[in-house]
Amino acid sequence: MDIILIGRVAEAWTLETAERERDSLEARYGLRYLMQGIAGLEAEFADDRCMRELTLGGCDVFVVGKQGIYKALWALGETLSCGLRVRLEDIPISQFAIEISEYADENPYLANSLGCILACCEEGRALTEKLNGLGYPAAVIGYTTDDNTRGVINHDTVTYLTP
Repeated sequence: MDIILIGRVAEAWTLETAERERDSLEARYGLRYLMQGIAGLEAEFADDRCMRELTLGGCDVFVVGKQGIYKALWALGETLSCGLRVRLEDIPISQFAIEISEYADENPYLANSLGCILACCEEGRALTEKLNGLGYPAAVIGYTTDDNTRGVINHDTVTYLTP
């Protein structure tokens, strides 16, 4: 099955951090850049229409939430009793979230991603195109496997997730 991510990771965490660290971030990046970065974040929950499309697509749906994408992927594998392979470069994340993560010395893939949803289904590419056409940011980020290993591929290196 394909693994789809709806939304971009770490945006809820980035909003929290930008609010908490506003003065120091403004001094480092400037007010204009900071405001543009915040305005570009889309940490929102999938609405009923999106959930209906996922249901019609035959998807198993998982909320990423505050646990971050890596822990959510581990939980997905546990729930479905499967392994998985995910390409790090396919996980949607904003450049602003990456920069704020570097500033705060945080791993954005472990950060609060409230608003993101993982979905597993056959025909993930077609469903992703449909969701994008309806205005929902969605991307196929990987696939499930028959083994029990849960790997994240970064170029030619595979890192395995742990609980």
